[in-house]
Order: sequence, then C-alpha cells, then structure tokens
Amino acid sequence: MRLSPVLLAAAAAGTLGVAAHSVTPSSTDFTVAHSHELAARSPLTLSLGGFNICIGFFCNRPSKSWKCNGTGRDGYSIDYNGHSAPSWTPRGWLWFGADIGWAPARSWSCGSDWAIPSAFGSYAHKVTWWKPSGSWISKHSGRWELDFSPPPFWGIISWPSQSFKCNGSGKDGFEIDCYGKKAPSWVPAGWRWFGVEIGWAPLPTWSCGSDWTIPSAFGSYAHKVTWWKPSGSWISKHSGQWELDFSPPPFWGIISWPSQSFKCNGSGKDGFEIDCYGKKAPSWVPAGWRWFGVEIGWAPLPTWSCDASWTVPSEFIGYLHKVTWWKPSTAWIVEHSAKWHFSWSPPSWWGISVPVKEDTDDSKPCKCKNDGKDGGSKGNEGDKTPVVVPPPKAWKCDGSGKDGHQVDWQGKACPSHLPKGWLWYGVAIGWAPSASWTCDAKWSPSSLELEVLVKVSWWLPPKGWLLPAGFKCPLSWTLRGWIDERIPSRSFDCDGSGNDGFDFDFTGSFRPSHLPLGWKYFGLSRGWQPCASFALPSASWQPPAGWDARRATWWTPRARWTLRGGFRCPSFWGRNFLRGEYSWY
Repeated sequence: MRLSPVLLAAAAAGTLGVAAHSVTPSSTDFTVAHSHELAARSPLTLSLGGFNICIGFFCNRPSKSWKCNGTGRDGYSIDYNGHSAPSWTPRGWLWFGADIGWAPARSWSCGSDWAIPSAFGSYAHKVTWWKPSGSWISKHSGRWELDFSPPPFWGIISWPSQSFKCNGSGKDGFEIDCYGKKAPSWVPAGWRWFGVEIGWAPLPTWSCGSDWTIPSAFGSYAHKVTWWKPSGSWISKHSGQWELDFSPPPFWGIISWPSQSFKCNGSGKDGFEIDCYGKKAPSWVPAGWRWFGVEIGWAPLPTWSCDASWTVPSEFIGYLHKVTWWKPSTAWIVEHSAKWHFSWSPPSWWGISVPVKEDTDDSKPCKCKNDGKDGGSKGNEGDKTPVVVPPPKAWKCDGSGKDGHQVDWQGKACPSHLPKGWLWYGVAIGWAPSASWTCDAKWSPSSLELEVLVKVSWWLPPKGWLLPAGFKCPLSWTLRGWIDERIPSRSFDCDGSGNDGFDFDFTGSFRPSHLPLGWKYFGLSRGWQPCASFALPSASWQPPAGWDARRATWWTPRARWTLRGGFRCPSFWGRNFLRGEYSWY
C-alpha cells in the first residue's frame, strides 16, 4: 500500500508529536497495535516499544476499565478521555489505567536531583515495575524528608524526619523511626512507625487471632490508629466485661463494659460509655461524658466543653475535684469568677479565686470566754462559733469515709439516737461512721444501725466484735481482712443465698490458706464455697484443686475467666465468660 503525501505528512507529524512526550522505543521492540479494548482505533495506530502512540488525528485510546499488565510496557500517551499528560507529569510518563494513572515507563530514568511529583507519592507503591535510579536512591537514603514513605521495592534504607506525620491511611508507615531505630521487641512483626504523635502501629491489612494480647503501650494510643481494628474473632471474644487496662476505641465496634476494679489512668481518655454494671449514663449526665470507674463515676472528656450558661449537675459536685483532666470553658469561668454564688468551692486548677468574707456581725451567736477576769459579758478574745456550711442535697461522698459532714443538707446535726461521732455522707447513705470511728467490742447495734453498716465500705468493726444474731457479714469486710469469729454449729446449713457463710467451720478451723478472700464455710453439705458476690482475683486465677463448683448454686463467673487443665464446670454456668480448657458436668 502506498500512502499519499498528505497521509505521509500527517503520519510524520503525529510521530514527532508523540516523540516529544515519550521515551525512545527500542528498535527491536516494534510490534503491531495492541489488542486492548479501545474507545477509538485508527488503522494507522502503531505500538512502538510497547507504548501506544497516535498518528496524526487518529488515536489509540484505552477504555475506562482498562488495566495495565504490570510490566510497565503497555502504557498509553493519552488517558481514556483522550487527554494527554498533565503539566506536572515528567516527559516520558504514560497512562497505565484509572487505578494507577500517569507513571514512568519501565525504561524511564531520573537523575539524582530529580524531584518526585507530590501526586505520584500517594500511589508510587502501585508502580511495581519501576524505581528511581541508583544515584537518586543513594542520595535519598538515610533521613527521609519527603511526605510519603518509599515503597519497599525501591530498596531505600531511610527513616523519616521528626516532623513527619502520617496521612491517616495507614499506608505510609516506616520500618525505622525518626531516630533510625527499628521496632522495639514488644512491637509485633509487620507493624510500622507512623510519626511521633502515634508511634508503632499495625498496617490496615495486619490481622490478629482471637487470643492475641494487645501490647500495653499500644493501648494508650490505639484510638489514634483510625485505619485499623482487631479481627472479628478477637472483637467477638472480648465483647462484654472488659478486662484490659484501657477503653476500646469506638470504631472497634466493641460492646463492652469495665470491671468493678477498673481505675482510670488520669488522662481522661480511657472512659467507657457503659459502667461496670453494663448500664448507660443516667439522664442527668451530659452527652459526651464517660464512666471512669467507681471512684469517680461519670465525668467529661478532656475535650468536652460547656458554654457560659451551663449548670453544673448537682450529682457531679460531690466528686468534681477528682476530675483533674478537665475544667469548664473560659467563657464559663469568666462568667462565674466575678460573682461566685455556689455553696461549693471550685478545684484549684479551674483558676477561680473565691473571696473569703470575714464574719463581723456581733449579733450572731458566739462562744464566749468569760472567766470573770475581764469584767465583761463577752471576752475581748472570744472564740466565735464556726459557721458550718451544709452540703448540697445532691452531694455524694467519695467512698473514703473521710469526707463526712457534721450537718446534713438541711443544716441539722446527727440525731441523738445514733452513736456519737457519726457524720453525714449524703442522702444515699445518711449518717454513718467515719473511717476512723471506733466502737466497743461489746457494742450491739440496732437494726437501723446495721443497715447503715452494710452500706459503708470504709468502716471495719474492731477485732473480736461479734456479729449480732442473724446478721450476715458484708463481703467488703471479708475482703479487707476482717475475721468473723463466730463458730457455727455442726448442724448449720446455709440458706442457699451465698450470703450467710462463716470464716470458721464447726470445729473452729479457719479458712484454709489455699482459698482466697471471699470464700466461707456454708455447712457440712456445701463445705467451703465462694460467697454470692465473690469476684475472681484475676482472669487467669485457677480454682482450688478438688473444688466441686456444683455445690455453690448461687455463684457463677461474671468476668472473663481462662481455665486450665480441663476444669469441670457446672451446667448452670454461662459460656459467655469462659475461656481456655474446661468441660461440663
């Protein structure tokens, strides 16, 4: 076939046009046009060196769904829209499909001073057929200053700068930190370093088994690793009673609650949306607050903010001094600093100075010193009776037994029918003994006083004090080491509640040393068994040898428990919390 001069000129012009924006093909790599699915095809289309080119106004254009074969030799000089390379693209780069974009051909090379286009950095790891020249790699090994991490197949030994911040995708981590150090021993294989604000963390594709133990160091910043969460089997196993020392990030999707022994770390970042009883926040708690353990309760996160007109919940007033990670907004503080009208004092870190007013009203009652030497009815050095400010009605004690008040919320002193020295501990408890209050070993409390003693966890009877007939020793006393010295009769049989056990058996023998606190004697037919409210000492605690758990019909595990040695479990125990090696009766 002979081409007319017009077609020859068009072909020559088209060939030159492509040559100005592509690499020079090898003379031995000349093939016919590709057989890709094409959006437009010209009978004059050629493939030189594996690169598709246009001749004149006739273009070989890929379809939108076309994908390269990964060799770096089948790129196009235009994209599926028929557009040529954008201005940021270096000369010689080609189009390799919508999932990659514009990239260097296999034979494309760069100098040591070449600046990588920022757009290319986000998908350089997909261009597996190409890497920079040896001189470029040599120059950039060491401290890595670019805003993406080099693909492993580039063979660059580098580490990021201290200012490096990951982009949140989880794909730009480094195998070496900003100090040139590899991962410490606690870091699982396959993790990467994502900057000083995060540290070592898993890649998005990193997976764990259901028995994987989360490194304690990772727990403190797991909420920052937003691109990853544990496997489904791990999440399923750990839903329910949460036994770890940090709260799971919300995006893990774990429905869990902490144990009763959980204590927050003081950062305000480890709170739970559910308390240790599996209950959500009560209605008085503002949205966004979390539960931080029994010693604190519901409190704001460090980032929680309020406006100037916000009213502090009365329930929160009793323990807000424990929430050291938070204070109200500047607007709230400014609004209330000038006119503090509350009956409670703000914590010192709120930065509010409350003026103390001197009481100079002589008409108020005072305790006078009148020894007859000054001839006056009121001594010049008379001691004024201190004004006792009653606590708010909603005030709650902190559980230590050291913060009681001499008057109740109405300003009334302790009733005369109660023991002298008892203090007010809030509406929920009422008048009760302080932590340091003592009684006679023969003291016989009334039924009303016994009800109070059961409520308070901070007070213990003196050694040798005999419990009144019919009174069941509170577990809190047992767990704190107090010994009930009563000895049951040989015919004693428990009532099945798990609350009426003894610290001695009918022979006068004390609890065996291999049994933990919280176990008591429940009669000949039951023997030594856990009390109804007994809590596992730990998730790995192993039960006593020979224990027949079927006899303690009132007790079941209420927290995750890993058993060993094929321990036999009663059929009335639930499976939710059991792990490890066990069988069923």
